[in-house]
Amino acid sequence: MRISLNALGDAFGRGKLTVRARKGIQQVLEKAGLDVTPDLWTAEPDDWVTLSVAQPRNPAAPVRDLMPPRQVPPSLAAAVAFVLPVLLASFFVIPSIGAERAAQVTTKPTSSPAEQAQVAVRAGEYRTAVRLVRTADPEQLPAVRAAIARKLTAEARAAQGRKAYVAAIKLARRAARYGQAPGAAAIVRQSRAGLDLRRAEQRRAARQSRR
Repeated sequence: MRISLNALGDAFGRGKLTVRARKGIQQVLEKAGLDVTPDLWTAEPDDWVTLSVAQPRNPAAPVRDLMPPRQVPPSLAAAVAFVLPVLLASFFVIPSIGAERAAQVTTKPTSSPAEQAQVAVRAGEYRTAVRLVRTADPEQLPAVRAAIARKLTAEARAAQGRKAYVAAIKLARRAARYGQAPGAAAIVRQSRAGLDLRRAEQRRAARQSRR
């Protein structure tokens, strides 16, 4: 069964696929006996993933490893589409049941801390990304902070283009706090000038309306 990552998140009631949401969905799918290809850590929001029945390996019969993976019957695919939201609800919405199930689930490692940090950066969870890299590989921290600064600068430039000057100033200042952010200072200056021009136009319009 193939499904887009966005549709999978919607089926689980997760509009934004954060690091925590991806981890929870992956755990629920594995507990249900399903493999996800590619795994949710590396998939982009617009990617499609394949859900298939996990194939247990039998050491006594290695020839099965040469057989193609079993295809998911349409009836099972429909059942999966119905059951997945229910599983997620029991995992997230009911805290007591979710805690018990989380304690019982044993999952295989799906990605390294560096890969998880990349997912966090794409999701806008910058503090999570910095924490993961600082714990796992401090030498990579400058590179991660630089990537965050570039992303925030690009967002600030886009906000400036929409004439959302206040948001552009906040994003540019935040980018500068993470590291070298070429262009951030110019965005702040230009956005301030845009705000001054807007205020002047508003005052001029107010004076004209009183005449």
